[in-house]
Amino acid sequence: MVLTAAILVTAITHCAPKEKGQPLAVDLGLPSGTLWASCNLGADKEEEYGSYFAWGETAPKDHYFYDNYAYAAPDGSQSTVDIGESICGTQYDAAKALWGGSWRLPTEEEMTELIDLCEWKWDSVGDTYGVRVTGPSGKSIFLPAGGKNGKLEDGELQCAYWTGSVSRGGIGRTASSLDCTWDEENDETTLQVWGEYKVFGLLVRPVCK
Repeated sequence: MVLTAAILVTAITHCAPKEKGQPLAVDLGLPSGTLWASCNLGADKEEEYGSYFAWGETAPKDHYFYDNYAYAAPDGSQSTVDIGESICGTQYDAAKALWGGSWRLPTEEEMTELIDLCEWKWDSVGDTYGVRVTGPSGKSIFLPAGGKNGKLEDGELQCAYWTGSVSRGGIGRTASSLDCTWDEENDETTLQVWGEYKVFGLLVRPVCK
């Protein structure tokens, strides 16, 4: 028990600094050693949505589209300026910019690992619906279903979260993201990593090692 406590304290210290509403670094027992934050970027509790971010931007805003995207192509082609194949831990990483320490966006590989090796179940915390993700260690994180661009579509619950990796294809317009969606009409759940338009506002769940 003493050893477990020491490991947890080391993990939290390594991920710091975020002082107010300090998130826990949750060890889900994943082979990569990735630790997942206990709450979203911009939140202090696991049930709070937090803030929405366009890919590569480090501040939330009122609306999300090409007309106010920081890295929109100057020719108006609805493409984007190349800021790298991975922005994890760079100046374009919202988690790094706002939480500091070793917090950052997850990579596509880390998000895929979370899907493949964890148990996912729809759940609620208070009035907030989302997904409880339980790892091999038995510990879990809760991902609120906050949709994208600050809203949920009618008849759907959607967990939409950025990775720091660009997607394959997409003509430079898309980056990899988590899509976990429940379709009420068909009573079906989709769980995947896919390419989302960079200009859209998605939630962020930081990671560290």
